[in-house]
This record gives sequence, structure tokens and C-alpha cells, in this order.
Amino acid sequence: MSRILPVLHPGARHWLPRLLAPVTRSTRADRWCASRLTPLGFPVDLSVATSTPWTTRYATEFVSPEQAPADRLAVGLDRLRSLGIPSPDEGLTALLLRAHRQHTVMWGAWLSGRHDDAGDRFKLYVEVPKGAAIPVEREITALLGILPFPLPEGRLRLVGLDTASRRAERYYQVGRLTMSDIRGIAPLHLRARANTLHAALGDLLGRSLGEELYGVNANITLTPGALTICGPAVSWLGPDHVARDRLVAFAARSGLDLGQYAALTSGCTAHQHGHHGIVSLTLGPDPDICLSIVFSPFAVNSP
Repeated sequence: MSRILPVLHPGARHWLPRLLAPVTRSTRADRWCASRLTPLGFPVDLSVATSTPWTTRYATEFVSPEQAPADRLAVGLDRLRSLGIPSPDEGLTALLLRAHRQHTVMWGAWLSGRHDDAGDRFKLYVEVPKGAAIPVEREITALLGILPFPLPEGRLRLVGLDTASRRAERYYQVGRLTMSDIRGIAPLHLRARANTLHAALGDLLGRSLGEELYGVNANITLTPGALTICGPAVSWLGPDHVARDRLVAFAARSGLDLGQYAALTSGCTAHQHGHHGIVSLTLGPDPDICLSIVFSPFAVNSP
């Protein structure tokens, strides 16, 4: 942590140690390598997005590793209040708390932060237990007044709750995915541009994609104004050093700003594995496709 904090925005340097205090105080010998958040077990991951290229983004554990997964959401909500961070929408959190009490939970809840000159923003990521996916999906869509996910094989895996508004992101695990599916899932005002997302995915993967996206290990994230296709970097792009080179080259071809990521990871991934997490392409209101990359702080250059 002492190595990565100096490269982050001042807001992150203020908040991240406070959020991690329960981990720091834990007496568990494995407290820095037991998280399910990252492939290597570290309790923090970093991310960059070309839509806001110089915003510091991360997701983090923010409750003690001693807490059972089923209790982490309830304890996390208490922590938000004690830190002065607004709690997300009460109806949505109550729904998810019930699901966590009644079903098997694997990891519970994480918190993400975004920090730049516009201020500090937070989002609560909450697991949707496998056994509760169908009823939680039904109730969330009713609470938000939105349509259910149209692919019958899609399973709601987690929900991202903005702490300052009623906005919610829904993350779905999908199997078979076609171009027709992408058009049908996209918000109505974006459907005419669905081919742009399809073309960007093919360019990033380095191969032609037909109507059915065979061999693409992809999940879907939905908000009212955007559609995201995401997948693990290792299956999309290969090991860390190959993934980095391909991501930087794709950004250059597409005119996207990946300068922060390139600077942070330069020379750090040649012999490492498991440092890249999820890669995402988002079709939203901006004319350009947004590329997002999640990666481990272990891959970050020292200042």
C-alpha cells in the first residue's frame, strides 16, 4: 500500500487507508492475500476507464476479513454511516440484505471509490446469491421501474449501488451471446450503434466475430444509459504482458486515452500472471466506446 498510494489522486490517498482500516487491524496472518476481490487475493484492485482517463478508480474490501460473507453487507452499511458516506437506496439494500440472510453468500460486498478534481464518489458492489438471482432480479426491476433482463439464461450476479443516488448497475453472467442479443439488450437510444460495440470487441480480440460470438467468455452490465460487455483479460487477451501490449495497441488504434494505465504498468508485467482482472467495453452516451481495465496494484510502477 505504501508503494501504490503516492501514484493515486489525493482523494484516494485520503480515503483508501481509512476504508482498509479493518483489514490493517485484523490479526489474521493472511489478511493481505485472502480476498476474493482479486486473482492474487489482495484486498484492493485498481481500474482505469478511457471515458475519464485520469480519475483514480479502485474497488476494496472495507470490512474486517473476520466477518462472515453473509454479514459483510450489513456490517458494510454500518461502516458507511460511521465514515459519513451516504447509504445507497434503502429499498434496494433491504432487498439484498434479505437475500444475504436467506441464501449462501460467497463474498458479500465491496466498495469502489472514484476520485478526481470533481470530488469523491463511492459505489457499493453487492453479491446476488445464486439461489436468489431470479427473485432479486424480479424485485429490483420492479423497484427501479425497468424491464427484466431479456436473455433467459442470464443470471444476475451482483448489483452496483451508487451511494449518492438511486442509480443501480446490474451485472449478468451470460452464456451464448449473439449480435441480435446485443441489439436487444442495449438501451433503446443506443441500439442503432450496437454494431460499433460489436466491431470494437472484434478489434480488441483480434478476430472477426460473426452473428454469434463463439468462444467469447463475456458478461453483461446494464445501466439505464449504457451497455457493457466484459470478460476476464486472461481469456480475452492472454497473460499479463501480452494483455498489456494488446490493450495499449487497441487504445492507440481507437484514439482512446490509456496514458495513465500505460504509465502505471510500464515494465511491470513481463514475468507476472494474474495481475489483470476484468476488461470491459461500454456503449454509452459518448461517441467513443469506453475501454475499462481492472488490474492489481502489484502491477503498478513505483513513483
